[in-house]
Order: sequence, then C-alpha cells, then structure tokens
Amino acid sequence: MDFSKLRGRLCSRHHADKIAQRLKDEGIPAIVIPGCGPLQPWRVIETDQTPPRVVSRKDRVCLG
Repeated sequence: MDFSKLRGRLCSRHHADKIAQRLKDEGIPAIVIPGCGPLQPWRVIETDQTPPRVVSRKDRVCLG
C-alpha cells in the first residue's frame, strides 16, 4: 500500500511520540502503543501514573 508523504509522517512513530509529549505537556499522561494496520501503526492512549509495561509489536491494539 503506497501512502503520500504526509500520510507517512502522520503514521510514523516520531509523530505519535510528539502527540504523546504534547498531551504530557498538558498534564495528561499518555503512552504510545503498537496499533493495528498500516493506517494506524501506532496509537497514543491516555494512561494512569503507573509505569506502563513494555508492549511489543505482536501485542497490537485493534479496535473494531
């Protein structure tokens, strides 16, 4: 599947990290986890203050 350069940037881990950092700067704890599929390979989710467990790519989060 070929994506535009913009879609490639929006789907990147770097972009997900930036969004998570933006949330953290606003006081919202967030982590980046593997997503499901090429359009959302990374997900940013809110979390509590407990340290997150390490999530591998095989533990993808797929929402219907």
